Amino acid sequence: MKFEQKNIIEACGKSSFSRGQEYFKSGRVLSLDYDAVKGGVELISRTLGSGGNIYNQKVFLDFQGGYIEIDGQCDCPVTYNCKHIVAACLEYKAEIETPSLPQIPVARPEVLAQGKVSRWLQNLTESAIDYRSPMAQKTQDWLIYILSIQQDNQSLLKPRELSVSIRATHQRKNGKGLVKGREVALHNIDDRHSDFYALPIDSDITAFLQTTTEYNYWNTPATIRGRAGASALKLMLESGRCYWQNSDSSPIQSGEQKQLQLYWETQENGNLKLQHNLGKRCLLLNTQPVMYFDSEQLQVGSLEVQQWSLKQLIELSQAPEIPADEAKTVTQQLLQSYPKLALPIPAEIAIRDNTGDVMNPCLTLTSVEHTGQTLEHCLLLDFDYNGDRVPAFPFNEQSTLSSQDDWVRLSRNALAEERAINTLISYGFKLCDPIGDKPQPLRLLPMSNATNIANSGCWADFIEQGIDELRDDSWQIEIGEQFHLRFEAADWEAEIDGDENDNDWFSLRFDLKVGDESLPLAPLLTPLLAIDPAELPEVITLPIEKHRYIRLPYERIQPFLSTLQELFSRLPSDNGRLRLSRFDAISIDQLAEQGAALRGAENLRQLAKQMINFDGIKAVELPIGLNAELRPYQQSGLNWLQFLREYRFAGILADDMGLGKTVQTLAHLLVEKNAGRLDKPALVVAPTSLMGNWRREAERFAPALRVIVLHGTERHQFFNEITNCDLLLTTYPLLSRDSEQLQAQHYHSIILDEAQAIKNPNTKMARLVRQLRSEHRLCLTGTPMENHLGELWSLFDFLMPGFLGDSNTFKKQYRTPIEVHGDVEKQQKLAQRVQPFLLRREKDEVASELPPKTEILQTVELEGEQAELYESIRLAMDKRVREAIKTQGLARSHITILDALLKLRQVCCDPRLLKLEQAKKVTQSAKLSLLMDLLPEQIEEGRRIILFSQFTSMLTLIEDELIKYDIEYTKLTGQTIKRDEAIQRFREGHVNLFLISLKAGGTGLNLTEADTVILYDPWWNPAVEAQAIDRAHRIGQDKPVFIYRLMVSGSVEEKMLAMQDKKRLLAKGIYSTKTKDDTPLLDTQSLQNLFSPLGYL
Repeated sequence: MKFEQKNIIEACGKSSFSRGQEYFKSGRVLSLDYDAVKGGVELISRTLGSGGNIYNQKVFLDFQGGYIEIDGQCDCPVTYNCKHIVAACLEYKAEIETPSLPQIPVARPEVLAQGKVSRWLQNLTESAIDYRSPMAQKTQDWLIYILSIQQDNQSLLKPRELSVSIRATHQRKNGKGLVKGREVALHNIDDRHSDFYALPIDSDITAFLQTTTEYNYWNTPATIRGRAGASALKLMLESGRCYWQNSDSSPIQSGEQKQLQLYWETQENGNLKLQHNLGKRCLLLNTQPVMYFDSEQLQVGSLEVQQWSLKQLIELSQAPEIPADEAKTVTQQLLQSYPKLALPIPAEIAIRDNTGDVMNPCLTLTSVEHTGQTLEHCLLLDFDYNGDRVPAFPFNEQSTLSSQDDWVRLSRNALAEERAINTLISYGFKLCDPIGDKPQPLRLLPMSNATNIANSGCWADFIEQGIDELRDDSWQIEIGEQFHLRFEAADWEAEIDGDENDNDWFSLRFDLKVGDESLPLAPLLTPLLAIDPAELPEVITLPIEKHRYIRLPYERIQPFLSTLQELFSRLPSDNGRLRLSRFDAISIDQLAEQGAALRGAENLRQLAKQMINFDGIKAVELPIGLNAELRPYQQSGLNWLQFLREYRFAGILADDMGLGKTVQTLAHLLVEKNAGRLDKPALVVAPTSLMGNWRREAERFAPALRVIVLHGTERHQFFNEITNCDLLLTTYPLLSRDSEQLQAQHYHSIILDEAQAIKNPNTKMARLVRQLRSEHRLCLTGTPMENHLGELWSLFDFLMPGFLGDSNTFKKQYRTPIEVHGDVEKQQKLAQRVQPFLLRREKDEVASELPPKTEILQTVELEGEQAELYESIRLAMDKRVREAIKTQGLARSHITILDALLKLRQVCCDPRLLKLEQAKKVTQSAKLSLLMDLLPEQIEEGRRIILFSQFTSMLTLIEDELIKYDIEYTKLTGQTIKRDEAIQRFREGHVNLFLISLKAGGTGLNLTEADTVILYDPWWNPAVEAQAIDRAHRIGQDKPVFIYRLMVSGSVEEKMLAMQDKKRLLAKGIYSTKTKDDTPLLDTQSLQNLFSPLGYL
């Protein structure tokens, strides 16, 4: 498609094209770059405009749609498809149409040079033409600008707006003067209506006028005002076609700059009126900068207005007349309150000069009341010059003051005043913003406004030392009646109360001694916790009541400040007492060692000494009657359990599945029985599926233990026998049903097997188990933390309430920094704190005889109808989830989110799992096809396989396929009635494939006969999958184990596996580190570190 001139004319108009063509011919296009873009060509150019201005253009030539459109933007006043755009387009057209020089034959240099010279001479000739002149354009008509103003009685000081009437005219036939012509509306002077009379300079003038005049359909005159008006007026004068009222007079000329001066003129009535020195013939124009118009000389010029702004000039025009008898009062007001205003004074008065040889700062300590309740203590600063006192604000080199008998013109010393201000800043004060503009003292407040403690400390130091120092330096100091601050010395002592029969909890009260008064210290120290100890001053200042403070030497409090901060970080009770646990024993002992006066709690301090003198975990002899030979790591576990009992601690035995947590626990209880300490039953709470295992293990390894199993409908007959047994077994579901009977007992130990069952502390089960009474507590679980750190806190809150603080404190100290911010240091501190009470050994560390475990990820992609179903559900669920979050918030949208994810997971497994009409039409199942490609080959090779799925309905679909392939199997779900029979069929080799739902068989099974585990669908929690895998890969396994994970790539399942990796890393960072001989890294120092203040390790 050819780019032609008509395209430019259609887009920009004939007038703009004409003027732009002149710009092109005269070489005003300074630079041009162009590049092909999608749909057309983009031009970037710079063009020399009128008045020497250089404008930038950006043009898009759109070649789409069968014709060429031009969209040009310019930074000139016209902005869109102006003459500069035309020039750029013509320059581009010339460049693309200039043929490239043929390589053969080569043009002679003299011919090329001659062409360049000719073009240069032509351009030079055309550039001499004055394009502002109508005669140069040889046009018949041209525009003139008629200025006028509405006559009124407004003040001569008020800047006025000129009206501009635009007319198209031409010379009379006799060459004398101009015809009246016709009026032209401003908004009709554009490229489509002004071909006959508009010149390039007129385009610039009208562009400026359009910014100051509202558009309408009537020939309303344009207005000259503001910056645009000043620019338009200057161009009108430059054109030589600007007239006053009509074109019969000579054109208005540029006048010389004048200076505006003000004075008070006496009127006929004797009043004084503010006037200017230019006379009645000169009008001030409402332009920026301010200009004047001399209606007699027909001149417009710039005006020097001193410091007056246009807004102030308008305000000056509103100056009221001043009666003669008030002139002196106004003069005094101007001199005293408005010294910076360069107004002439309406009356002469006598003024005495003070050269300011001697300056003394004047400082007042006072209080300012806010909202009728709060007093703000502050400093007020003035200056005294030879007996004349001047407010510090505002600073003027000369200030005019009124005294009793005369007026004083005071010369002030800026350097001396600045030194005085800096002196107060050095004492810890800062300047406040003045209130209004009137003269006033400078107000200063303590520089640190973050806490009341820092502020009061600043005041105390200043009152005790600063005031005397300033007085010695000739400052005048006054203390106002409203200044009530008082500072006193104090000391403190502590008292600890505890129940001698219950060593778990104590109460601590710190009392502050102020003279004969005794005050609780805990509420006073609470604000101190917000300050970094490194930033505390030498003397700490604390408020004890309104305007009253006590002073505590930092040198004395510093040695145990961190201990105090940790203790008082807990909310005190109403009587000022703090609730402490045994885990604060070392902190309390440190207070005593560091000089705190402590009374009471000798047993608590004795426990502290015992922990301080701890020299390691002692080895324990195997108990008589244990029918087992413990492996080395199991012996270490028994030693650890006895250590917890000796120091009355509790812990989590978190060994991998299959490492013998049960036998270690039974050995521990047997030690207790043989030592005569098992005088009350030990309660084991476990999943229902493990009741039989606990009974069998107890009979096998510790037959001396008297066991009662509270399970089944006949369990009620054993309630009266509970006190006569050594080991009481019950299930989590029965905690609520038998709560009355269970809570009536006091146990030697409470042992929670698969303790992750109470990972949610808000469940009824978790609350019930916390209500049970015992001397010792123990958790058994291979997964103490499955999803987040809150689950770990829940277990420790059962084991040792208060050890990790309350839930909110733990979240602030650990969960948020670690889980949200990835704080490695916090993670290490938490691991260090829980390490002695969380014993975890993994199979690859301690069971070297175990065969290798190989994990294989088998991926498959969805295709066809199944892929379309997945995407349609994904889009629908995405919209539903977004709407739920928008209306309910994220916290209340969990059910919607989980439901959406469930549907996507079901599509990945098999569309038939969805209860949707849309899904019933899909017959494809990529993952099921993958499984059925894998299983027959594995069975044929003699593999013994466990297949896990979370969906029992998925297992049903797999059964249908197995029947088709004639593959025998057994199955275990929550609905399986003959559970043991199903397990034995696989163990005894009757079948080689065992289908198990993850919930029914993920824990409590020993299936070392298997050598292959298939995880059909992933679960959010990697610990649950690990438990399922450990059904086969555990002690007793003698074959390599292969783990197959089936996953749909690019789906929600892939995201789930990524989340599993993140959870594994989090758990790995918290579990304790072990030595090569499986002994926990626990010595005297590490134990003391564990009992360091929470959050300060």
